[in-house]
Amino acid sequence: IESYSRVIMEEVDRVNRVVDRLSLIVSAHSEKAETVLASELLESTMEMTAHLARSKWIALQMDPVDPSLAVSGIRQLLVQALSNVVVNGIEAAPENGRVRLAALSQSPDWIVLTVENDGPPIHPTEFDDIFQPFHTTKDNASGLGMTITDSIVRDHGGTIEVRSACEGTVFSIRLP
Repeated sequence: IESYSRVIMEEVDRVNRVVDRLSLIVSAHSEKAETVLASELLESTMEMTAHLARSKWIALQMDPVDPSLAVSGIRQLLVQALSNVVVNGIEAAPENGRVRLAALSQSPDWIVLTVENDGPPIHPTEFDDIFQPFHTTKDNASGLGMTITDSIVRDHGGTIEVRSACEGTVFSIRLP
């Protein structure tokens, strides 16, 4: 009975985390879009994920960002989307590895936010499933982080892509 109780409590905690995440998304959708500097998005994301990175001996790095790069969006949602990708990168990176964030102008109308980690490559058969609900390769994960990220990016008129090879994985979020 004690082992069942432990499993039940772990599952209740997991469901609570999923509900909390979904509540955040629903409540943030009621906010109005504003102009958000890319540097602020990256800095906020680094602040939110720094503790996890330190606990796993991962170096978080941010490339210098052009101070004029900005997007129109809901700050809280965009930081949540980036944080989901960074957390995945931290979890994938080896001890003493790194996760690097960058923002670049792709054209006058688009910017690209990238999150790169030096962990093992994602197997090509996983690419189609990464953004599917409840798909996860981790124990005790909901499988909703990347689904939520994809939804936030699409709601902002953007796209998200992933490239992965022996030297690491790069997620590119393209936003107007």
